Amino acid sequence: MTVTTPGSEDQAERIRGLQRSLKQIRPEVTYFALTLRDSHGRLERSVQSHFAGFPEGVGPGEGIELREASQVYPDKMTRMWEDVGHDWIVVNDVAQLRVFVLLGGHALIAEGIARGHFADLVKPHLCMSKGAVGFMRYHPDAPDSMVRSRRKQKRRIFERDGHRCQRCGAPQADDARTRLEAHHIRPFSKGGPTADPNLITLCRGCNQSIGDGFEPDLYWAAGGPIASGTDTESAEAHREAVENYRRRVERMLRDLTRQ
Repeated sequence: MTVTTPGSEDQAERIRGLQRSLKQIRPEVTYFALTLRDSHGRLERSVQSHFAGFPEGVGPGEGIELREASQVYPDKMTRMWEDVGHDWIVVNDVAQLRVFVLLGGHALIAEGIARGHFADLVKPHLCMSKGAVGFMRYHPDAPDSMVRSRRKQKRRIFERDGHRCQRCGAPQADDARTRLEAHHIRPFSKGGPTADPNLITLCRGCNQSIGDGFEPDLYWAAGGPIASGTDTESAEAHREAVENYRRRVERMLRDLTRQ
């Protein structure tokens, strides 16, 4: 299969045609729901999952748990994607899997295909809460677990929140008390990741008053859950992340052909 420039009209129509053709849900097949994207330069591989217990020595409230892939109801899953303007395909065999790996986005993947080709993703694994909803892989030495925040990320959070404190409404100002800061909603010291859904803009005064406390209502402070996920993320943001993924794949294929 030839991959051309994702932004071209011909390529966009070809992708839409592939997506229309890969919609066959087989009633006898059990499906998992997987997503491939590139968000802000980071590859995201995610699966709909459920709670599978706590790792040894970890209990409730610490933000870390074991999760494993969930069997999904295909009609409900695809309806949820469509309700928020996200495209999807169905993967019933290896040939269709190749298309999914090239296109990214959402897919219902037959359980046998998923276990054979995404074994590390569907088996039980350690996760940490992203925010109000959603989970991400937990690695003790990963940047999200080690770094409090990054300058580029802070700018992105401030822009998302309108350059105002999401607790008291104060705008950016020159005095030290109202200077804006990126606050971890689930505290960093309690396993809160340095991920966009767990960060919110607060002035220094509000940030200091909360300290190391956990105020879950802050997840809704910006007019709705700011946690990422299909139920909260705009169709435009999701499409951009999928387009970024396709560009990443295209670059990888170009590099391979040059070797």
